[in-house]
Amino acid sequence: MPNFLLDQLLPTLKDTELRVMLVVLRQTTGYNRDEKPVSISYRSLKEKTGRESAAIASALNSLADRRLIHFVARKQKSLIRNLRLDTVNPEEE
Repeated sequence: MPNFLLDQLLPTLKDTELRVMLVVLRQTTGYNRDEKPVSISYRSLKEKTGRESAAIASALNSLADRRLIHFVARKQKSLIRNLRLDTVNPEEE
């Protein structure tokens, strides 16, 4: 788990943002797929975070605005593509 997530971001993340980040970390770093994009459906995020779609969408947008994740949503299949944690701490740039 990236140190900056716990040291710097934890105090500033809302509950759903943190839950989404943890799912992303599990799907990428947890499975040794740091460099590979992953696809996660809203249904899967709902199951893994315990949150509803509106809260997840808000968290994804907030995390993307903070440049912590990158994603491309495919509304037809309700998939999130290329969802991954940035490897660079955006606060150090």
